[in-house]
Parts: sequence; C-alpha cells; structure tokens
Amino acid sequence: MDVTYIAQIFGPILILTGIYAIFLRHECDKTCDDFHANGALMWMEAFVSFVIGLAIVNVYSQWTASWQIFVTLYGWLIIIRAFLCLFFPKHFCEWFKHHHANAIVIGIIRVIFGVVFMFLGYF
Repeated sequence: MDVTYIAQIFGPILILTGIYAIFLRHECDKTCDDFHANGALMWMEAFVSFVIGLAIVNVYSQWTASWQIFVTLYGWLIIIRAFLCLFFPKHFCEWFKHHHANAIVIGIIRVIFGVVFMFLGYF
C-alpha cells in the first residue's frame, strides 16, 4: 500500500471533521457528553482509533524529510488520542468542554492536515 493511498483516504475525512469542529463546536460538546455518559461507546471509539492508528503506523512509518512524514505523524497522533480516550475519558472530555478554543485549534489542525493530504495524495 502506497502512502498516497492513505493520504487520499484521510484527506477528505480530516477536512470534513475539522470544519465540523470549527463551526459546530457546541455539537462537539454534546457529542463529548454523550460519549462520557456511555462508557462502552467511549471504549469503542478508543479501540477503533487505536486500530486505525496502528494500521497507519504499521503500513507506513517513515521518519524521513519528506511530506510523507505527516502520514506517520498522523498515525501516532491517532494512537495517542486513543490512549487518552481509553485511560482518561473523563479528563479528555472535560478538557474539550471547558476550552472551546481547543476544538477550534484542533479543527484548524485537521483542516490543514486534510488539505496537505489531499494535495499531496491527489496531485
């Protein structure tokens, strides 16, 4: 599997979820409340994120000075997020709820990663 394939898949997903986090941050708060209220849902989200992060890192883990390092970095960020969701679900959700700017910053980072992935994956 080529790294451009990973970039082509996750580029649009990141742009969409980033725009959602930026413009609908109150919905993100409600979603976080729903996740926190249902421990099984939080565990499942962490498990799925962990599997996706491991798949990315196992398929492509290169620390070279090229654009492809962003794919490796993204895979590791997903693994770290999954770890936080699994072991610190309450703190993870509370941090987002009390800092609306965090949702915007993370949304912007997702859009930037998505645009980079789309550009480099398709062009």
